[in-house]
Amino acid sequence: MKRFNCADVIPGCDHSYSGETEEELLAAIAAHAVSDHDFDDFTDDHRCMVRGVIKEEA
Repeated sequence: MKRFNCADVIPGCDHSYSGETEEELLAAIAAHAVSDHDFDDFTDDHRCMVRGVIKEEA
């Protein structure tokens, strides 16, 4: 299982996501970034940054 905590990238945001695959997480995170953080787009640079803080859970 993989987990992403938005606060690791955007301090103060309490959203977190978990999923079986990185692609599953990235889709949910991209939608969150656009709708809740007013991103115009979720770019490859954003994906790279997010991949760096995704954690593996047992």
